[in-house]
Amino acid sequence: MNFEWFFFALISPFLWAFANVLDSTIRRNFIKNDYYMMWTSAFIRLPAILAIIFFFGLDFPGWFPAIGMITGGILWSSMFVPYLRALNYEETSRVALFMQMIAVFTLLLGYITLGELLTPKQLASFILILIGGIFAALKQTQSKWHFSKAFWLILITSFFWAASDIIFKYFQTDFISFISAFNFFLIGSFLTSVLILFIPNLRREIFKINAKEIPLKGWIMQAITVLIGIAGSMTFAYALTLGKVALTSVLIQTQPLFILLITPLMICFIPEIEKEDLSKRALLFKGLSFLVITIGLIILYF
Repeated sequence: MNFEWFFFALISPFLWAFANVLDSTIRRNFIKNDYYMMWTSAFIRLPAILAIIFFFGLDFPGWFPAIGMITGGILWSSMFVPYLRALNYEETSRVALFMQMIAVFTLLLGYITLGELLTPKQLASFILILIGGIFAALKQTQSKWHFSKAFWLILITSFFWAASDIIFKYFQTDFISFISAFNFFLIGSFLTSVLILFIPNLRREIFKINAKEIPLKGWIMQAITVLIGIAGSMTFAYALTLGKVALTSVLIQTQPLFILLITPLMICFIPEIEKEDLSKRALLFKGLSFLVITIGLIILYF
């Protein structure tokens, strides 16, 4: 096993776990508007883009790979709206469990775009991961079982984030360096904050928010989660250049475990963080979901 690939692929879900917890806290307590939070998150990426250009320059690879990579960044950033809405409906760890579907979509999109055939083992793994996602999606209210609203939102998000990963992997070889490729990807994510203003309904939704009403603590947390998100995305993107897209994406399955581990520690410093449901029933379904998904991924890749 390539240890460098494994390290960078594993550090990404660890960093994203922190970002997930902070995103959920910000959305529930400080910035209670999905479009505004997505818009500010995209806009705050501009300083990081300028810093990379200052230290590393900006090498233009040609219009086709540049537009392709920027498109991947736009796709990645715009999907924060359904992701944030899902965090408002569900616990952070449960949302992270839903996001294991990214690995399935990466596998399917790899087949569609690259012509890779699904073997019987891959098909069996696909079914297990799907079942695991269903276990995570089920919840009980008033003695009735139903699918969480967050499941359908993350299903959409996972599909487009998987597409974004494949776009990055496809175009990154046309760039002179990884840093250059990632910066064009970041430029695309920033441009989302510009493009959304051309949609009248969304522009009104954004500008109806008074930034002065958001406390300083909320803005500091927003800046921190954006930086952590960029760091996680950078390590993940670098891992994509070292290994297969599907295999790299599959390590995101460790994210729910990291969330369960770090949430009690983060609550000590940020009391607004919502505690995870640790009832026997909740732990049973989360554990069963995690176990089934893990078995499916082991069958798929080992």
